[in-house]
Amino acid sequence: MKAQRSIFQISFAFFILCSAISVSSVPVAAQALNAGTVTGVVTDPNNAVVPNASVTIANAVTGYTRSATTDADGTFRFNNVPPNNYQIMASAPGFSSEQQSLTVRTSVPISIKIPLSVSTASETVTITSNTAEVLENPSTTPRRCGRFKWIFSSARGSRANILLDR
Repeated sequence: MKAQRSIFQISFAFFILCSAISVSSVPVAAQALNAGTVTGVVTDPNNAVVPNASVTIANAVTGYTRSATTDADGTFRFNNVPPNNYQIMASAPGFSSEQQSLTVRTSVPISIKIPLSVSTASETVTITSNTAEVLENPSTTPRRCGRFKWIFSSARGSRANILLDR
């Protein structure tokens, strides 16, 4: 009788454990069924693929962000993206960044094409100088001071004062 009772208790505990596991996995499975897949290709103005481009999908409200790098064939893929509105951004060296809006509603895969445009070459030159090294162009006209005449001359940024008697 005790053996039958312990078998019954073990069977009942096993049944409860299996039930708890199956109930807890239902929301995860349901979420996976609703999550979508976003795939795409990044191209240049000539419709050639852009490998090694950075692609980011983000939702500023929820804070959801994922990043990927395009393959050699210019493709990217985001799996299990929760239903919501997103901004998808792509960038690559030598190209201007591109941004598109996208809505994931169901588990139906979404495929997009992100065309990048060639960026314009820009270069920044910063010139700094110490004011002590600034060249001056002083006046070379003579000045009179009483009975003496001062003549100013400039040679390679230095100034020489010459005092002449009238």
